[in-house]
Amino acid sequence: HIGDWERQRQQRLMRKSRRLCGFCQRADCNPEVLGQFCRQDGLCVHENCLYHASRLNQRGADEEGFYGFLFPDIQEELKRVAQKKCCICRQVGASVTCRARRCPRTFHYPCGSERGCIFQFFGEFKSFCWKHRPVQRVQAVQKDQTLCLICQEAVAKRPCYETLVCPTCTRAWFHRHCIQGQALRSALHCFCCPLCRDMVTFQKEMFRLGIKIPDRDAAWEENGAFADHYQRHSSCDSSQCLCPVGREVAEENGPWRLLLCHSCGSCGTHQRCSNLGEDVDSWECCDCSNTGTGEGCSWGGAPQRWVCWLGLSTAGQEPLQWPQPPPGITEGMPGFFPNRSWHWSPSGEAGVTPWVALEQWSNGTVSPREDAVMPDSPRWASDREWAATRRRATRETAETLMVLWS
Repeated sequence: HIGDWERQRQQRLMRKSRRLCGFCQRADCNPEVLGQFCRQDGLCVHENCLYHASRLNQRGADEEGFYGFLFPDIQEELKRVAQKKCCICRQVGASVTCRARRCPRTFHYPCGSERGCIFQFFGEFKSFCWKHRPVQRVQAVQKDQTLCLICQEAVAKRPCYETLVCPTCTRAWFHRHCIQGQALRSALHCFCCPLCRDMVTFQKEMFRLGIKIPDRDAAWEENGAFADHYQRHSSCDSSQCLCPVGREVAEENGPWRLLLCHSCGSCGTHQRCSNLGEDVDSWECCDCSNTGTGEGCSWGGAPQRWVCWLGLSTAGQEPLQWPQPPPGITEGMPGFFPNRSWHWSPSGEAGVTPWVALEQWSNGTVSPREDAVMPDSPRWASDREWAATRRRATRETAETLMVLWS
């Protein structure tokens, strides 16, 4: 029984070892800290543990082994560090040695990252402990509390291990992990200071301070990164789709012809679901019509829409939409009411853009919509004056139309 128990224990340890890095004995793999986790033929190592193993050399091509590190060389290095203790966690497998003269410190790569060691990713791939790491000597003065340019959180008052500053403009401050994340995404050919856009001096300083900048294309330039941008919207977004087969039906002709919003292209409707005519080739969704770009779908199946302008001495022309003119008002006929002059015409004339659209008439009430802005409105002395005038005009308009329809 003891033999069976020992054999099972050894098997568990063997399975566990296949999931751990051979150098640092960790299973976690944060790509921004440890790089990729490499596995093959029972050998598991972190990418950055390979690059900074003190006695491990790249003797193969890039496609051989792991990033040019041959498997026999990796096994030999694992044997060498098997009894070396990390000066931070006191566990064996410490493969990184500080390159400062006469410094005996050895440590695991992730332990060194947590302790504040610097690992350079250029030239000889040197590593430095927290006592001998490179520091920034930039004369940068903060005004009040400076924020990280990337995450907009507070940074230290002066450059340190966790806080870096652009050496060119001295006004761009970053957290180390923030600028490291940007470096991994931008890569060598696009990585620069987000503020002053300097690349040469900025990259040289970031390399020296241990920021890993991979030599590859930027993440957004990889194949397929924008594949979803080429997918055309192909479903009906009406509040109530009438198609018996479903919203995904998109025919070339007929009642289930799918029209996309000509402003945003990200919303669609079937011809019948919005009660559009067969000769209609252009349609605009509610969201786009609300921004004042044209007519929208909020009018449903009204066969003809009418627009009236209300002349105000302070606000210029304020166009109003209604599905049909009030009783007694005909096309082109000006209707005169107390202190107001109204003019009616079909909404397609002269590109009239709605400012206040009266969307529905039910039970003797009017529902005004005030979220569309007239592009040619005059400048106002203040936002408060503009808002007050708009509310007053909307209220007077609603009251007038209620009288017309009563």
